[in-house]
Amino acid sequence: MALEEGIITRTTGDTAFIRTRRTTACEGCSERHACHSMGNIKEIEIEVANPLGATAGDLVVVAFKTS
Repeated sequence: MALEEGIITRTTGDTAFIRTRRTTACEGCSERHACHSMGNIKEIEIEVANPLGATAGDLVVVAFKTS
């Protein structure tokens, strides 16, 4: 399981978009298709469910399976 720290950039309904930094672990991750480049290869945006109601500017830690 991978853990990533990031910041909520925006929310829509029950979804949050988190900006985080790409790590070397991303290269072999089977879920890398869920991450979107932010124009900078070192930053990515992850779309996740937001059951806690986080808002833009919140700092978060996301855990997800890598296989």
